Amino acid sequence: MTDPGLPDNAAAGATSPQPSSPYEAQVSATPVQPAADIAHVSGPASKRRIGLSAALISGGALLLVLLIAGGVWFAIETKAHTPQAAVKPFMDALVKGDVAKAVKIGNIDTNSPLVTQKAYSATEDRISGYSIKPSSTEPGATTVVVGYKLAGDRHTETFQLKDNGKELLFFTKWTLEPVTLPTVKLTVAGPSKAGVAVNGTQISIDDNGSAVLDVLPGRYNATMASSDDYTAEDAGTTVTSIKASGTASNEAVTLTARLTDAGEKAADNAVNAWVAECIGTPSLQPAGCSFGLINDYPDLQLSNQKWTLVTAPNFSVGDWDGSGWAVDTISTGAATFLADASDANGDTGTVFSQAPVAVTVTGEIVGFDATGKAIFESIDWSGKASLPTA
Repeated sequence: MTDPGLPDNAAAGATSPQPSSPYEAQVSATPVQPAADIAHVSGPASKRRIGLSAALISGGALLLVLLIAGGVWFAIETKAHTPQAAVKPFMDALVKGDVAKAVKIGNIDTNSPLVTQKAYSATEDRISGYSIKPSSTEPGATTVVVGYKLAGDRHTETFQLKDNGKELLFFTKWTLEPVTLPTVKLTVAGPSKAGVAVNGTQISIDDNGSAVLDVLPGRYNATMASSDDYTAEDAGTTVTSIKASGTASNEAVTLTARLTDAGEKAADNAVNAWVAECIGTPSLQPAGCSFGLINDYPDLQLSNQKWTLVTAPNFSVGDWDGSGWAVDTISTGAATFLADASDANGDTGTVFSQAPVAVTVTGEIVGFDATGKAIFESIDWSGKASLPTA
């Protein structure tokens, strides 16, 4: 039903007729915006929504940064708590020659004069580089294998570590098991004890002529002070292991003192002087000498007793045998005996050896005095099985 006050085409949706005045056209042509659309374009509510969105974006970004930082931290700490990381400071100390740090990290128990900063600074052919790989893991324990370069060659060593609890809640704290160092046994075949050094460090030698020394890996050169009478060539060894492989010493160095021409001459003189002293003793049985006679005539009184050396013994002075340079007879000498004799009745006569008596020498040159004179010590001849008779 149409409104009787409106034209028919308005009811039907037809185009409105032109207004009768300009004012009417201006008013009716002005569009009216809905209130909801106006609020959407501008106003305080719009600003609050933009601020909330920005806050949500910033919070999400911060959370992402924290998650990334946490992941990086966890990765770094995981790497820092591997068994390899526990061994690395020990190997770094060996490469740098930092003895105090190596001893502390390796829990090394030693009083060796060669495990000092001064001695190791003079040690050549130390470890120059290394790599570490995991080996095996058991509950509470693990092992790693270290490959390292020393003196131009590659070597390997296995280290044991133990679980020493947790750090930062998540990470195992691995601790290197105590490292037992390899040893060098130094033997001195010579008279010098105070004059022995290894890599420039003085070494005390025991009464058996030796010393067992803990060492770090590297080259060790031993020297002994020489004299005009004897000299020793330097001797050395390169220790390639970081740990002891067993209870026995795994390296041995021997310093051997050999007589010089002057020492050999002094030794010959000392032995010949001993023989001469024995020959000059006016007794059937010179004390401490290798020869003598049994008196078949105990009732006789002897006087003017005299030994005569017919042939001097030929002898050699050999190598150091632990307490001296060994002296041995090559061919025996000979001596004769002559003495005046008298009995209780006043009868007189002569006592003499029925045949030349063998003269031998056996003993050691134990050293030299301050003037370079050799010191000969003969064996004890008191236990001779038998003596020739007069």
